[in-house]
Amino acid sequence: MPSESSPAPSESAPAAPSIRPGRHTVLRSFAGHLDADPAGVFAALVERMQGAPGVAVDAAAREIAQQGGWWYRGEYRVMAEPSDHDGDATQAGTEAGAAASGTRLEYEIVNVAQSWHWAGPIAGRRVLADAPYGFHALLSDIEAELHPEAGADEAERPSS
Repeated sequence: MPSESSPAPSESAPAAPSIRPGRHTVLRSFAGHLDADPAGVFAALVERMQGAPGVAVDAAAREIAQQGGWWYRGEYRVMAEPSDHDGDATQAGTEAGAAASGTRLEYEIVNVAQSWHWAGPIAGRRVLADAPYGFHALLSDIEAELHPEAGADEAERPSS
């Protein structure tokens, strides 16, 4: 999601177009894994984006795009993914017939400025610098929202 320093569209901004314009440059890409059902992750993401200007939701593809200002476009994709990244653990889970599933959440920041395209990354330098932290916080927030007992378990553990 764009930070407070990103160019904010007006309240009456139309939803983002469903496809990128012909002239665009992906400036940053992020991906993370959540041990949660993709439908739950997508619902949590839609809820967070609800009411934000310039947002278009494609529920069938589990994609959300937010376009703001003259250069910024943020794209989110939610996909099913095995939760075990370790090959041995995945193989053992598959053999047991109980392979767990999870979600891969992707986020891309795209420069969609049609004129002065070169200036998009300059105008958005703070957004681009803050993006890794914002994406990590988003993953943590969604994980905590979908699994509140995990945080409670850690808080209840005695410290050594």
